[in-house]
Formats: sequence, C-alpha cells, structure tokens
Amino acid sequence: MPVRYYATNAIQNRNTTCNTFGRKLGAPNAGAGLKVIREKLKEIERIAEAAAKELFPFTFGDFEKEYILNNPSFLQRKAIKDGHGRLFE
Repeated sequence: MPVRYYATNAIQNRNTTCNTFGRKLGAPNAGAGLKVIREKLKEIERIAEAAAKELFPFTFGDFEKEYILNNPSFLQRKAIKDGHGRLFE
C-alpha cells in the first residue's frame, strides 16, 4: 500500500532532526512535552485513517481535498491537485 507523509503543526520546534525526534518520541520515558506531541500525532493519525476509510475508491487527491486541505492540524501547501490534475487552493 502506498504511503504519503504530510507535515503537521503538532511539532513547534523544527530544529530537531527527524531521526532524533523519532527516537525521543518513541521513548517510554519521554518528557511531558513530547508526550503531548505523541498524543496529538496519534489523534491526527486516527482521524486520518477514519477519513481515508470513507473514500471509496481511495485516491490521495480526494484524501488531500477532503481531509488535509484547510485542516489546521496540517501545514498547508500552496496547491493540492485532485486525482484529475485540477488544483485546489
């Protein structure tokens, strides 16, 4: 199954590298701030999975239009294309 990653607003400190952050986030003794981020990311993932299951047939373009576009949990790109190459802004 293809996978795409989308940038979220859950992480405020963008100076941490992905590898370092990933290791720290998964640690059982993560600090309170990281636990809040971990829970926020889990919530975003649960809602995204539910949104994806409602799209049949699933396309990334429809998912982006229905769930990512204008969602305050995600950093917004300048334009998102639908499955037919049309832009949503």
